[in-house]
Amino acid sequence: MKISLVLRNKKNALKLSAKTLESFIGRIMTDTKDGAVSRRRQYLATNGDTESYDRQIPSHLIYPSVEWTKDANDNLQMQQFNGIVALTVDNLLRPEDLQAVKQAAQILHYTLAAFIGPSGREVILLTKIDGGNPQPTEEEADTICLKGHKLAASLYKGILPGPIRPEEASTRSCFRMPLDPEPYYNPKAM
Repeated sequence: MKISLVLRNKKNALKLSAKTLESFIGRIMTDTKDGAVSRRRQYLATNGDTESYDRQIPSHLIYPSVEWTKDANDNLQMQQFNGIVALTVDNLLRPEDLQAVKQAAQILHYTLAAFIGPSGREVILLTKIDGGNPQPTEEEADTICLKGHKLAASLYKGILPGPIRPEEASTRSCFRMPLDPEPYYNPKAM
């Protein structure tokens, strides 16, 4: 199972790579070589918003549900659906709150990974969902993601010490490169 890391550089060229979940978890334990995640978090702390920063300094977008390929026109095309959805618990201002969400997520055996997100104020939970069809079309995969996200959110909301961000999950749901020196990872998640 691989997830996709996508970067559109300043010239709008698409850079695409696929990583195993295990290598991705290892990768997020340290910042990028230029300290991009830490700089983005510092910008957020001083300016309260990262929209202009994200336009000026592109960063990787992580697509956990699908391994993408690109066509000749730099459009993303689904190669493999892996049945993972991301749940986000945000507005966590204290380090203790972040750790509490990560610890609570470990209770359910559906949690594949839990880590501090790109802003440093949220925890992202990767949850394995049952895809049913071994290789659905992108439209079918979008439906699976939407239903899986709703089901996972209803399961997790009872144990998490914070609300899950409501989202319309799809194969194109993504988040920016996170940073967490101590992520939780359970490769045997159901």
